[in-house]
Amino acid sequence: MPDIATFAYLACTMLYVFLVSLLAVSWRGRLQGALLISAALFSVAWSAVHAYQHWISILPAWLIFMVEIFRDIAWILFMLGLLNYGRYKILPKLVEYTIYFLCILVAITGLGVEFYFESYTLYSPSNQVSIIGILLLALSGLILVEQLYRNNRGSATNSTKYLAISLGTIFAYDIYTYSTLYILKEVDSHVWIIRGGINALIVPILVIFARRNPELSLEIFVSRHIVFYTTSLIGAGLYLLTVAVGGYYIQRHGGEWSAVFQAVFFVIAAIMLIYILTSSANRATLKIFLSKHFYENKYDYGEEWMRLNSILSEQKDVEEVRKQVIVALTDILDSSGAQLWIKQESGGYACIDSLSIPVSNNIVEEDDKLVMFLNRRNWIVDIDEYMRTPDLYAELVLPSWLSDIKAVWLIIPLQHRNNLLGFVVMAHPNISRKINWEDRDLLKVVTDQVASYLAVVTMTEELDRAYQFDAFNRLSAYVVHDLKNLVAQLGLVVANAEKHRHNPAFLDDVVTTVENAVAKMDRLLAQLRKDRFQKPVKINSTINSEIKKAVENMSNTAPIPVFHDYHEPIIMDIDTDRLTAIVEHLIRNAQEATEDDGQIDVSLIKSDNNAIIEISDTGHGMDKLFMQNRLFKPFDTTKGNAGMGIGVYEARQFVQQFGGKIKVNSQLGEGTQFVLKLPIKSRLNS
Repeated sequence: MPDIATFAYLACTMLYVFLVSLLAVSWRGRLQGALLISAALFSVAWSAVHAYQHWISILPAWLIFMVEIFRDIAWILFMLGLLNYGRYKILPKLVEYTIYFLCILVAITGLGVEFYFESYTLYSPSNQVSIIGILLLALSGLILVEQLYRNNRGSATNSTKYLAISLGTIFAYDIYTYSTLYILKEVDSHVWIIRGGINALIVPILVIFARRNPELSLEIFVSRHIVFYTTSLIGAGLYLLTVAVGGYYIQRHGGEWSAVFQAVFFVIAAIMLIYILTSSANRATLKIFLSKHFYENKYDYGEEWMRLNSILSEQKDVEEVRKQVIVALTDILDSSGAQLWIKQESGGYACIDSLSIPVSNNIVEEDDKLVMFLNRRNWIVDIDEYMRTPDLYAELVLPSWLSDIKAVWLIIPLQHRNNLLGFVVMAHPNISRKINWEDRDLLKVVTDQVASYLAVVTMTEELDRAYQFDAFNRLSAYVVHDLKNLVAQLGLVVANAEKHRHNPAFLDDVVTTVENAVAKMDRLLAQLRKDRFQKPVKINSTINSEIKKAVENMSNTAPIPVFHDYHEPIIMDIDTDRLTAIVEHLIRNAQEATEDDGQIDVSLIKSDNNAIIEISDTGHGMDKLFMQNRLFKPFDTTKGNAGMGIGVYEARQFVQQFGGKIKVNSQLGEGTQFVLKLPIKSRLNS
């Protein structure tokens, strides 16, 4: 039946299999890496044999001794490889050859003796040779561990200490175990059981060594999230195991009240576990511990960069972007809170948002000592360091309002294109820590990205305002243009009033013209109130009558336009007021470009579910260069002060927004033709 020893050696086997998998995937072809993989494979066989032995208890002693010998030889060869082919190269040849000879001698002698005197008991007179051989190998292993650790140089120091801890523990415990077996002719079962647990515990240390040693050409990567959560789960499991043992003890020795005591104990233990797992200080402490002891670098820079970009790119609202900037910076350093200060258009820097710190009402002027220092040096100000050694921050004078912030820790500049866009005031983290060069480097990269993003957000706001002003200006230009046309119509009435005031037909035309002018001015005022660019589309409008109305309105000026109507109604969903205004403007342009005895034709036809409006004249025409460069350019006119240069531009905008096309054909001295092609959109036709 399996017992504790079986599970201990089985756990050791699984961990060594995990180590072999990592090493095999990450191996880049160097000899040292191959030797480490071989040693780990022999360790897998060693632990598997011992697990099976404790489960079945019928394996021969020779098999146990053979896996012991070859595992030790594998680790010795790995260390010899490091000493002679790595950066060290300090082992004397005599010592090297002696150890090689000893390994070969122990292997051959042990194999021969064990096969000749087959035994099923761990200690027998025939096994003394193998026991002595294992003791010699363990002693040689300790010597090599000492040589490795004592002669390491440079960046190898941090990695070699992990190898010394792990292999030194293995060989030292083997010396204790087999010397006890040799002297006392037996070994305590607990000592043998503990070997499995000890060998299992040293596997993570070997992983750290392999990760940090450049001689192995291994690129082992384990996600920081996986390590963090796995460590947390292991810690929670050990905690629950301890609680279970405590509950069992209370049950056995608690007497009559044992059930009550046990329930209270479990409730308290559960509350403490929840507190431990949810404490931000504990999480921060664990992250720092894992970064220091499991990774060369304190941060996973790729992960931090992707996380920052994800935080910034997901936010669309400006205020939310600024809040997430604070969250991103505080998460990096586990800070308890921060304030974001941004440069204002009116001058100075204001606190626009904060996290876990009250928003400050102060305005920091641009000539403030702090602002000038941050702008000139672009340094992260460590307040604790400033208090200890103010000489490092020459000319810096901290403002008085900083004293209002409890536990102020850092002031981080946000610089964009050598200009101080803003800065972040950060409070102390949940645990005591100091920032080092890695923190500063990461913050420099992050703040550069944050500053660029905030600059884009700020410019986007400014562009939005500029667009609003531009839209208002364009709206004003269109309104003035329409008013100009109305004034022109009313001006003709005034000019002809003295001559035709007694003509009843003229008076009727005057009344009609004034009514049309009033109606158009009312529509203009209505559009000003609700934004002209929200077109008031009229459903199922017959455009034939609208084009005819435009022609009639322009018939009081020579040459009089002639309308050629389509033989059936063309029904569309369209802004008829704008359509009429555009046709009138194009007719007026044609009249101004054509002599009084000339000809202007306005035609309406239907082709392929499109309404086509043609306005042709026999005027002086336009050259190709003018049509390409100036015709549709807003505010460019050939009429001097009499024109505004936006009529044709507005016509094209209207047609394109409706989904149509506008085409111009013109020849100098022959005339011009405007063709407006509008897709027919109506509910009756759909």
